[in-house]
Amino acid sequence: MYKKILVPLDGSHHAEVAIPYAVEMARKFDARIVLLRCMVLPEPILVGMDMALPEHYADLQKAERDHVENYLARVRDRPELKDLVDEVKVPFGAPGEAILEFCDVEQCDLIVMSSHGRTGFSKFVYGSVAEKVLHHANCPILLVRVAV
Repeated sequence: MYKKILVPLDGSHHAEVAIPYAVEMARKFDARIVLLRCMVLPEPILVGMDMALPEHYADLQKAERDHVENYLARVRDRPELKDLVDEVKVPFGAPGEAILEFCDVEQCDLIVMSSHGRTGFSKFVYGSVAEKVLHHANCPILLVRVAV
């Protein structure tokens, strides 16, 4: 039924709560797991009528990519994920859109992710990646609510 399971992560413990559920689904359906973490960099600064990039923007981008790739490598190497993870991906962009695009392009069969459970003002300010994915994904989603 499921062959490719996408697990979006953001580097937090809350996001990683979804991993055991993805592992269980992968073992049950003999599926493969794709770990994904979006890379978001600071926006260019508006200076007068021109957009200015920080002087070391390329260095910032490389350092962030290295950080994200190291994080995903540590997650991939966990014993419970042994022999289940096919690939790790680091798309650039806003998490909700990047997850949805990756899922469509790579034809994922299931998304397993956690919801941080934000409500009220923090949800208004930060938005909800889980909510965006839930409402716009073209495949089933297993949404794990994180107890906070």
